[in-house]
Amino acid sequence: VSGVYSIENGQWRWMGSRAVVILKSPGRPAPLEIRFFIPHNSPARHIRVSVDDKLVAGQTYPDTGGYIITTTPLQPTAASCTVTISVDKTFSVPGDRRELGMILNSVGFLQ
Repeated sequence: VSGVYSIENGQWRWMGSRAVVILKSPGRPAPLEIRFFIPHNSPARHIRVSVDDKLVAGQTYPDTGGYIITTTPLQPTAASCTVTISVDKTFSVPGDRRELGMILNSVGFLQ
């Protein structure tokens, strides 16, 4: 919905300080999984995840690299839900106006 940039090199998408996506709610309680990568030039270290404005995960990462957040099983009440992912710090690179937080690889409920 917002805060996620177009795919680059056919492989990844940058997000800004806050990414919002809408997902179809699972038919039964299921964990939410977020796969992401914090590049060496990103100062982001604290990641928060909310579903329908309720905090479901938050963690500080000590270094750059690839990570996975997996929540406890969730059962949103509506047919779809809003997932918000936020980072504590962003940066910009010369010649690029975007505010960059981290690379978002995937967001979805595990079945």
